[in-house]
Amino acid sequence: MITRFVLFIAGLLGIGVVPLLAGTFALSVAGAGIYGLWKGYSWASAQCETASLKAEIAELKLELKTQKDADAEEASATAELAKEKAELEQKVSAYEDKLSKQPENACAVTDDDLSVMQ
Repeated sequence: MITRFVLFIAGLLGIGVVPLLAGTFALSVAGAGIYGLWKGYSWASAQCETASLKAEIAELKLELKTQKDADAEEASATAELAKEKAELEQKVSAYEDKLSKQPENACAVTDDDLSVMQ
């Protein structure tokens, strides 16, 4: 039905069947070429985007690993400092106990301290 209508209009315009078919073929070829270019560009664009995303993922993985390493190092240093703090608090506490056992009016300087000063 549509084909008859197109041929009828072409006949009214004075266009023969052969030129009409040639034009239709040319439009089909042009359309296929444009479609092929579009698909090719689309494929290349997708490949480029894929490569970009892969690079970004690799960068984020490296950043995550670096952060995990830094966190582990920080935890280790914190534990070491906590241990050192406990040891120093124990030494201060022992020194306070030693001072508390001396009479109040007694001088904290011992004979050994005096001999060093001379």
